[in-house]
Amino acid sequence: MNIVIVDDSKMKRDSVKNNCDSLLDGKVSYQEFGDYQSFMRYLKEKGDTVDLLFLDWHFPTRQGGEAEFEMGRNVLLQLERVKKNIPTVVFTSENKLNLSKYPNVIGQIFYDSSLNLRPMFSETLQRFTAKKEKKTVKK
Repeated sequence: MNIVIVDDSKMKRDSVKNNCDSLLDGKVSYQEFGDYQSFMRYLKEKGDTVDLLFLDWHFPTRQGGEAEFEMGRNVLLQLERVKKNIPTVVFTSENKLNLSKYPNVIGQIFYDSSLNLRPMFSETLQRFTAKKEKKTVKK
């Protein structure tokens, strides 16, 4: 499974990897991006290989830049424009986002380093694997 993480915080990217490693059976590979432009280049070249996307809500446009407000929204809109149906988990310290209008968002995990995030990851990943199994059965 190819998991892509778009977040400018290494600590948060590591949290995603640690939780996914402990909860997902099988081989998992990770691609990590800290900015919009790097991820968009990857998406253009290898977007069809992405099984699951973990997406921060505020991060820089380019490497080394300042985090920009709601850059995650730009990613979701771009995914819709290029018709990439990538299951997406918004993983952010922004607590009250209305993500219901984005069809590929399968969950939101509120990041707080003082919380045990494993239950939230477990619930979200179970939803993802159930959805993936339904697709496999339909084919």
